[in-house]
Amino acid sequence: MDGIIINELSLSGQFHDSQDFWKNGMPPFYKALQDARSFGVGYLFKQGSFYGAQATPDKTLHDLLTAPEARIIDEAKRYKSTLARAICNPFWDDAPQQDLNAHYLADEADVSGSSVAEATVRAVCLLSFIRSLYEKHPVVVTKDGVAIPVGNIWKEQQLYAILFERGELPLEKYITTRFSGGKLDFSLVDDTHGFSLIDNENQNEFIDSFRKFEELDWNAIATDKGLDYKTYSKNKKSKRYFSDEQWKKGIKKFRITQRNRCFGYVDNDVFYVLRFDLDHELSDVG
Repeated sequence: MDGIIINELSLSGQFHDSQDFWKNGMPPFYKALQDARSFGVGYLFKQGSFYGAQATPDKTLHDLLTAPEARIIDEAKRYKSTLARAICNPFWDDAPQQDLNAHYLADEADVSGSSVAEATVRAVCLLSFIRSLYEKHPVVVTKDGVAIPVGNIWKEQQLYAILFERGELPLEKYITTRFSGGKLDFSLVDDTHGFSLIDNENQNEFIDSFRKFEELDWNAIATDKGLDYKTYSKNKKSKRYFSDEQWKKGIKKFRITQRNRCFGYVDNDVFYVLRFDLDHELSDVG
């Protein structure tokens, strides 16, 4: 993805005051922007008049940057430089690519001449603020009667899914990045019995199961009938599948589907994934 365009239409004075904007509006914007930078998204385009977007009922972005409270509010001091860079070059309207004679609609609203229309033509993602009509993905834009889905992010980790959908992010990279820092760790996955076993037919089942595991607390995981989380027993037939050191940590497994399982061990409330089983080879003997 060559760039991202900031969606000025996602600001309509929805933040109550300066403190609300800096404390609640900027953190998700900043985290989504960090995701883009981590994947090497080169350009953050915006409309030339973006600095005048209405962030609170009585303040534009420019007002917020220059207001005295920007030197007092902790979050303002933390995110001020990020916002200052966000309202500067490059501006897409220096060389617009949208058809100025076409009509662009989003939810029946005319968005012609906006960043939403420009993202549609450039086939890039929008970066929106929270609490707006643009807390959704995709944003469906109609150009002269033809519906076009436009990628849109408004909080962290959403960009990973969009890049994966577009085929710009490999499955292994998507999963390891999407679930980084949570309950699942994929750094020890066996090469032979790991991601190479996941294909287009079963990848959504794996992703859904990992997402469920991540969202539940450990008590819920232990009792969830769908995950069927349990200890994997060591015996003469099963002991060869894991090293002695791994067995000492206590091998666990949980269900991906009726047929597929995920195996690993838990250390400091993190499940270290070791391998997958797609044909009950392990499950039937332990």
